[in-house]
Amino acid sequence: MSNYLAIATVTATLQKMLQEEISREMPGIQVTTLRPDAVNSNISGACLNIYLYHATPNPAWRNADLRTRRPKADLIKHGQAGLDLHYLFTFYGEEQAYEPQRLMGATIRALVDNPMLTEDMIQESVEHSGVPALEGSTLMDQVQAVRLVPSTLTTEELSRIWSVFFQLPYSLSFPYQASAILIQGEKAGQAALPVLTRNTYITAARPVITQVESEAANALITLDSTIVVQGRQLAGKDTTQVQLGKTRLSPQVATDTEVKLTFSMLAREDILRLRAGSQGIQIVRLQVPEGVRSPQAANERTFDKAIESNVMPFVLCPKIQKKQGIHLQNIDLNDDDLYTGILTLSLDLQVDPKQRVFLLLNSISQSQTYIFRPTKRRQQTEQLSFPIAGIEAGDYFVRVQVDGAVSPLIQEEVDGQLQYTGPRLVIS
Repeated sequence: MSNYLAIATVTATLQKMLQEEISREMPGIQVTTLRPDAVNSNISGACLNIYLYHATPNPAWRNADLRTRRPKADLIKHGQAGLDLHYLFTFYGEEQAYEPQRLMGATIRALVDNPMLTEDMIQESVEHSGVPALEGSTLMDQVQAVRLVPSTLTTEELSRIWSVFFQLPYSLSFPYQASAILIQGEKAGQAALPVLTRNTYITAARPVITQVESEAANALITLDSTIVVQGRQLAGKDTTQVQLGKTRLSPQVATDTEVKLTFSMLAREDILRLRAGSQGIQIVRLQVPEGVRSPQAANERTFDKAIESNVMPFVLCPKIQKKQGIHLQNIDLNDDDLYTGILTLSLDLQVDPKQRVFLLLNSISQSQTYIFRPTKRRQQTEQLSFPIAGIEAGDYFVRVQVDGAVSPLIQEEVDGQLQYTGPRLVIS
């Protein structure tokens, strides 16, 4: 691959090659690399000017370097860019002696005889360019040789190019294209080690989940629930576990068609690893290695293989804890009879700093809803604080939404009818 000097090196090589080729037929000719509007003021006599006016991505190479980073944006190899360089050759000289036309013919003949820039041509131009900055060019190491082909420009496109140069009369021109120039990035990637061993496992007993629901009919799934996973081939002679998001848990009941997980029977450290919100649920069957008497005595890294089921969507809803309660502090009433303050509450699930959280206040007597964001969190926590402002006095139902999962309201039977009774916040 080439470094950042590749573009300038192509122009310098073109200039040197054409200077040598055309001078055999038209001695005294000058080959320049100036803007067309600067040629007349600096050059006298017949002249060929090489002007790089445009660069575009090379179609063949632009999709050849898509996979340069891992999903977390880590480099896995050097990046690269494939470019096509578009040149405008302009011919100057005495019109009565047909010098511009003779120059054009000599230039095209030279490019037909030299349709690509060879390593020797590039190396020689770098050494004799008189520009020290080009000495570090690596264009000669490029995997693909730079080819020179004529371009096609309509009269309208050519006039647009010349219209850029203010009050400059048109001169005989011919477009050419150099492709492809491959520029490689300098930031190094991290290549993974080769695979040490390869193991192939064949099994026809892959677990399949068909349904996930709460054991209580038509109920939201919370830490008070028992979830029931239904399917086939869910359990076997190996160890069956339930994968919730990034947390792996051991169910209390595991049969071939049904797996039950009661959250209240989990250890405290397992509950702390659970998160509210929409997530995936899987059944994972781990094979216990030989010599290990029980799954509890085996580390997860010692398992030889794991058979995973399909992933089903699953929503774990948080609950507002009753013991800690809902507290409104720093209450203030403004001139418009609207209240401000800080509402604090605790959930039964940990909340990560990156999770999206909202406080929902629904007025009981009026069809009015307030939505507030919490204060910024720097670590996972169960306790949340919400600055509220511009809220009217009244009685409100309180809910918290975490990554789309909304905490449930308390339902009780009042006068023979099922009604919502809490959690509530009274502002008066």
